[in-house]
Amino acid sequence: MTDEAPRKPRGSPPSWLEDAWNEGRRENDGIVVPLEAFASYVTSKSVSRASNALRVAELYLACACAAQSSAAIARFEQRYFPVVGRALRRLKVAESVIDDLEGSLREKLFFGDSTSPQKQAPWITDYSGVGPLESWLRTIAVRAALKVVRRNDRNVELDDRALDDMDRAPDPELLYLRKMHAPQIEAAIERAMATLSTRERTLVRQHYLEAMGIDAIGKHYGVHRATAARWLAALRVTIARQVRESLAIELSLGDEELESLVRYAARDLDFSVGRLVAAPKVT
Repeated sequence: MTDEAPRKPRGSPPSWLEDAWNEGRRENDGIVVPLEAFASYVTSKSVSRASNALRVAELYLACACAAQSSAAIARFEQRYFPVVGRALRRLKVAESVIDDLEGSLREKLFFGDSTSPQKQAPWITDYSGVGPLESWLRTIAVRAALKVVRRNDRNVELDDRALDDMDRAPDPELLYLRKMHAPQIEAAIERAMATLSTRERTLVRQHYLEAMGIDAIGKHYGVHRATAARWLAALRVTIARQVRESLAIELSLGDEELESLVRYAARDLDFSVGRLVAAPKVT
């Protein structure tokens, strides 16, 4: 008779998921999530333990909150909700509005959006464990504040400089999306450039490859520099619109994620277009 290691039951979670579950339990003492539930939750996020950015303990807590564990929700609020108030106060949102936003955010995070015509899952289920949970929550809070501004800007006055700082801050979820979909983004930009007219492609080459600024372009075509600037701005809009349409077809993303991804891609548009224009064609 030989000593053999016991075989795991067929269909049981991979070892790395079981290790992650044990780590999550240790870091969230007193909060119980069954292994099968945790494994299913993590698997639905399409992430792996190989990701250096994976926050196992925070993902475990998010899983428990998604299951509406009162202990998990209480710990989440105690540990992470102070970031909401700090973020909104940096934007100089009125205290009365902050109270309303925090209440609404709690409901949508843990129980879903009851105001939506269709039943929506709790927002906490959108957290994939990539990047700090605190950073993710801060982003969610700022987006909620911006929606209030758009709905009734007379009640909320935001500090523009603080808003710019937050808009430039890295969003771990979006950084992950950008990295994961980088080939699709680049291909979408290349397809968008292929739809340009001969005149537009000439402008792209002059601006990005030959480094002609608006003054030089205006002089070359005999137009005012403001006209040249409008031409280049229109080109960027055209390319960005084409990129969005391509990504909408290729990627299974929600409207908000898609818009954010396109906005981030637009920030790199000058670099991407310049590199594609400069690249020699392979025959």
